[in-house]
Amino acid sequence: MSISADIFDCEEDAKSRISNLTILSSVFKSSLKLNLMKINKLCIEDTEFESKFEIKNSVINILEFRNSNVEKVFDSFESEFEKSYFYKSIFNSFAGFEGVKFGAVDKNTEEYQAKFIYTTFMSFSNFRNTKFLSGLDFENSNLKEQPNFLKTIISPKNTNRETFRIIKKSFDDVGNQLEANRFFVEEMNAYSKELIASDGNYSEKIVFFTNYITSSFGRSYIRPFLLLVLSLCFYVGSYEFYVAWYQSNIYILPEPIHTIAKYLNDGAKSFLPFSRFIQERRGFEFISLIFYVLFAIFTWQIIVAVKRHTQR
Repeated sequence: MSISADIFDCEEDAKSRISNLTILSSVFKSSLKLNLMKINKLCIEDTEFESKFEIKNSVINILEFRNSNVEKVFDSFESEFEKSYFYKSIFNSFAGFEGVKFGAVDKNTEEYQAKFIYTTFMSFSNFRNTKFLSGLDFENSNLKEQPNFLKTIISPKNTNRETFRIIKKSFDDVGNQLEANRFFVEEMNAYSKELIASDGNYSEKIVFFTNYITSSFGRSYIRPFLLLVLSLCFYVGSYEFYVAWYQSNIYILPEPIHTIAKYLNDGAKSFLPFSRFIQERRGFEFISLIFYVLFAIFTWQIIVAVKRHTQR
C-alpha cells in the first residue's frame, strides 16, 4: 500500500490497544504515529517511511523491524520494547531512542536482547538515558556518526565485547573520558568471558585476571590500596620473624637450600632499580625484591584507577 494520511488517532489520552500489527511492503508518504499504544507484536517489513515515524510512550512486547527504511526522523521516546529486532534497515535522518526500555529486568536470556543487526544510521542516533535491561547487540551496526549513549544502562549479561568497544569509542571521540573508562571496564569484563571460554593463552589469562583482581581494570582504587597495605604489613612481619630466627640461630638451612637462597639473594642485589633498597636486608634480599615489585604494581594500579576517575 501507499499511504498518504495519518491512519491512527494519537491525540493526548487517546490510548489504544492493538493485539498484533503487521505492516508489509508499504510506503508511508506522510508521517506514521503509533504513540500512546500498547501493542503485543509490531512487525514492519519491506516498508519505506518517507516522512516522520513515531512510536512514543508506547509499550510493545515484540518489535520486529526488517528491511525497512526511514527517510526522516524516527522517534521512540520513552517507549518500552520487551523484545526488539532491527535487521538490514536504514535510518537516514535522526534516530531517537531516548528514555527507551529494552528487554526486562528478570529476563536475561538472549531472546530478550535488543538486536541491531546490519542496521545503518546515516545521521545522529540518540540512546541517551536508555536502558538495555537484557543486553544489547550493536556489533554489526553501521554508523556514519558517533551515537550518544550518555547515562545509558546496559546489562552485561548478553552484551558482547565489540558492542562495549563501539560505545567506548563514541565517548572517546567526544572527549568524555569518564564514561569511556566506564565502558572500557565493561569491555574488559566481556573479554574475560572470551578468555575463559578459549583454550590456551595462559600467560595472557594470568596477566588479565591479575589486573582484574588487583583493581577491576582500573575501576577500583580501594582494592589496590588495601592490597598494598596488607602486603606491606605481611612483609614487615615476615622480615621481623626472619631477623628473630636468624639471630637466634635455632635452625640452619640444609646446604642445597642455603646455596639456592644465596644465589637468589645475590641475583636480587644485582637488580638495579631496587638494589639500593634491599642492601640492608641481609639474607632477605630476594623476598624483599618480590615485595618491592608488588608494592610498585599496587602503587601504579592506584595511580591508574584515580586517573580514570578524575581525568578530563
